[in-house]
Amino acid sequence: MPSISYDSLSFFHDGARAGVRRFPIVGAALDPALVDPALWADRLAELRHAGFNTVVARIPWSLHEAIPDRVEFSGALDVRRFVVAAGAAGLKVVLRIGPCVGGTFAAGGVPAWIGQFAADRMREANPGFMQRVARFWRRLAQETADLQATRNGGAAERPIVAIGLEDHWHSLDADVGAAYFGELVRFVREFGFEVPLISANNCWYMHEGVVDTWCRPSDAPAERMDEMRQVQPDAPAMAILAWDEGAAALASRVMARSEFVLAVAGGRHRGATSAR
Repeated sequence: MPSISYDSLSFFHDGARAGVRRFPIVGAALDPALVDPALWADRLAELRHAGFNTVVARIPWSLHEAIPDRVEFSGALDVRRFVVAAGAAGLKVVLRIGPCVGGTFAAGGVPAWIGQFAADRMREANPGFMQRVARFWRRLAQETADLQATRNGGAAERPIVAIGLEDHWHSLDADVGAAYFGELVRFVREFGFEVPLISANNCWYMHEGVVDTWCRPSDAPAERMDEMRQVQPDAPAMAILAWDEGAAALASRVMARSEFVLAVAGGRHRGATSAR
């Protein structure tokens, strides 16, 4: 059976018949929910032509389930269509499914209505919160789990190679983190996601079996990547690079031989979508 895994150098795909193939992630973050679906194919083709091999797509829970129990996967929220289009463009896909996916969405994409189920205990192993996360992820898995590269076997390769959990999750209580991330990992595996898991927490909290990434500006990216290798010696050093950090920082990431994701589309929409 095909598998996606990683070591200290990069990710790799064991395709059984084709053997093991390495693929360092050179990714671009493109949020399908913020781009007209009529432009998806052109935008994805542009990314592939520019030399990227992976597109990283955030799945904002707050847009897909704006009203409790009414989950939407149509139009700009048609995640399956986007993933298929990315594969057709020759790109691999990383889905960042949250629950928090990042600051260009209000509350990081966590729905405003969640408080009525979770009170003040959001983004931790509160049963009320986790039950709502599980309901949304189960529907998302029904749309996308069969598009994982681990399900290859037909003529076309399936593009999903990793799933992203959480964004900038900070706590000084390791027990809270262990309980919360333990539940996230349990649910994501139970719902059929088999590919590697990543997070974007700047090493504030790292969970076994989840590759953390560095996603803060740095004047010394090579040093940051060396630090990432020290704290995660069995995983590739990964960074999410903001568009406004510029070409010099991007070149430094390449020289540091890290996996990296360049936030291409998110920055264009930050002013329109951000909210405290």
